[in-house]
Amino acid sequence: MRLPTRKSNSRLSSRDTEEELFYITPEALVRLKKTLERLEKIDRPRVADEKYRAAQLGDLSENADYMEAKARLNNINTRILSINDRLSRAVLINSKQAQKSGQVEIGSTVTLETGGKQIIYTLVGAFETNPACGLISYRSPLGSALLGHYCGDQIKLKTDRGEISYTLIAIE
Repeated sequence: MRLPTRKSNSRLSSRDTEEELFYITPEALVRLKKTLERLEKIDRPRVADEKYRAAQLGDLSENADYMEAKARLNNINTRILSINDRLSRAVLINSKQAQKSGQVEIGSTVTLETGGKQIIYTLVGAFETNPACGLISYRSPLGSALLGHYCGDQIKLKTDRGEISYTLIAIE
């Protein structure tokens, strides 16, 4: 009988190891820590008390208040675990350091020109992405295409509607 063999982890791609990192701006890190503090000090104790009070009402199998409080408490605990995981993998985005290199990096603010219009984007981690506010992920198609480029470079991006050409006007 032949035993199954497991693939070695030595062939991890750079993207696999990069996924372990959690890029975040200092402002977003503060917001994330405040959320964690609120969950741990306010929300979880309040819901745990609700769960305890509901459990005192009797039969837990038909106690809707208990089941609801239990589900909310599980949700809060899951969020706390998720935030702690993100914080343990957090890498601060330093926009000032990105300016010094002269090339597009995570944290860079870029001015692009396409179709006669200028667009300004800041490359951030996936957690902070908001294209309507000019924040795009460094992993997005445009964000990853911009990484490593210098002012004056042409960036071509293939989309469902065809190819879009961008000119990199400025890096801040």
